[in-house]
Amino acid sequence: MGIRQSDPLRDALFVITHFRALHSIANHFPFYIFPYIIDDTYIIGPLSIVSFVYEHFKIEFYVLGLSIQPKKCVAWSLFGLPPNFDPPS
Repeated sequence: MGIRQSDPLRDALFVITHFRALHSIANHFPFYIFPYIIDDTYIIGPLSIVSFVYEHFKIEFYVLGLSIQPKKCVAWSLFGLPPNFDPPS
């Protein structure tokens, strides 16, 4: 069960719920930036810890009844990804 697709408050209710998870994550990782547009969230920070932060997102979202779609997740770095980088799954 969730918010009906046709509900005009759908996006607003989602953003409110999503913000709870973002706020909790931001408290744990104050040196990261988490810009987002409705359901697209970005984790910006040192590459060495991005996967760890991503795992925290999955837990926070699960607690709120939300889930992450791994197929929509992308890892990118201005300097390229190291060959042993384990992308979020």
